[in-house]
Amino acid sequence: MEAKRFKVEVSAHHCHLNQRTLDELFGAGFDLDAHFLRPLSQHGQYVSDVRVAIETLGKDGKAHRMDCLSILGPARKYNQFECSLTDGRTLGVDLPIRVSGDVEGSVPLAVLSLDEKGNVMKKVSLPYGLVAQKRHIHCNPEQAQQLGVANGQIVKVDVTSDSPRHLVFDDVVVRVHPSFDLAMHLDTDEGNAAGIRKSGTGFIVL
Repeated sequence: MEAKRFKVEVSAHHCHLNQRTLDELFGAGFDLDAHFLRPLSQHGQYVSDVRVAIETLGKDGKAHRMDCLSILGPARKYNQFECSLTDGRTLGVDLPIRVSGDVEGSVPLAVLSLDEKGNVMKKVSLPYGLVAQKRHIHCNPEQAQQLGVANGQIVKVDVTSDSPRHLVFDDVVVRVHPSFDLAMHLDTDEGNAAGIRKSGTGFIVL
């Protein structure tokens, strides 16, 4: 019996912000939902049309900035900025690899709201929040049962694309929640290594 295949998606750098930070950046009562741009594969999640920049103090003692991070909605209970390890080098910092929500003790940064000309409107300093996202699979309980996996389980995934490159990714964490739909998420470094431009397919290697 052939293993169940699922989509593999690549996420560029982006962020999740709590309401307090949104208000500090864009004004009290800022409604991120009013800036819906397009839906994501996970139910209720979306890309907004709002972008921010981030700034770090690199290991070289200099400030490093990265522009055009999408804010994903809806607002969350915590601030989380997800970049690839290559982005981390650009920012002059070593990014810890974390599962979503595990941000305490990660890299400190400042988040900047900009006007249409790129001028800084507001700057909010945060004690932590910048991470590299651990590669993972989203699925709901029924899908997890079909795959024979459990929440928090670490698996290997054979990933294919329309590229001659082929990879088996180890250390993939399974995340199970009723609102999730089956998909694996990689960052841009991992997607490039597997030759995936937008999406590919994969299956769990037992």
